[in-house]
Amino acid sequence: MTEDPRELPVPEGANLLKRVEIFARDLAYGCNVGDWESSFTYYGGGMNVWTSLVNDPLSEQNSRRLETYRKNKWNNHHPTANDLSIFEYVVTDGNAYSLTKQAFDLLKQPATPATVFISYRRKESSAFALLVEARLIMVGAAPPHIDKNLKGGEPWRARLQERVESSEYLVCLIGPTTLESDNVKKEIQWAADSNRLIIPVCHNGQTLKACERVLPQLTASNGHEIKGDPEDHSAADYEAAVNFILNSMGYRTF
Repeated sequence: MTEDPRELPVPEGANLLKRVEIFARDLAYGCNVGDWESSFTYYGGGMNVWTSLVNDPLSEQNSRRLETYRKNKWNNHHPTANDLSIFEYVVTDGNAYSLTKQAFDLLKQPATPATVFISYRRKESSAFALLVEARLIMVGAAPPHIDKNLKGGEPWRARLQERVESSEYLVCLIGPTTLESDNVKKEIQWAADSNRLIIPVCHNGQTLKACERVLPQLTASNGHEIKGDPEDHSAADYEAAVNFILNSMGYRTF
């Protein structure tokens, strides 16, 4: 993760779970980059970096960084130590609260939800597209743009272009005849022109090399291919393809 999550605002209306997750991620990030330590003491409404030393200049400096962060982002109204403990982002030994591995694992996920456009040809990839959509929502990505969400009467081509250009990622599900679709080719071109990351995923016998020959924007190094006889493809093959998509966006898979 390259962006500093501490600089992101707390979403309006965020529930307790989301606020706790944001706070735990920020604390883990600050520790990871060396701005403060991984253990804290609470006093009333405040926090200090924990230290066993008296008049420790480094801990005092780190505590000032922590205090500045709390005031700037939360106006001191952040979740409590008890909130962090309930969701297992800290443990306590009675003297201090220490960040857990679960808190640091938050750094392996994007700090802001990924925005995704799924490009596909209905007759070849509808079920696959719905699987990708469901998994993206499960991991916390923004609901992806997919053509089933277009409303009747919309100027659909202009709307599609707007949605492609406003998304960080274009996931292109490619079967044997997908690239014969002018609509799919336009979506790929719009994404390329907008410098969006294009993630091609080939299935049903299509190959990345063949796709790249047709459209150089479909870089094989960014893609995944479900190999072998389509008759032998299993749910595990499609699960691996979806995991590749999620990993390309910074989401962990297990």
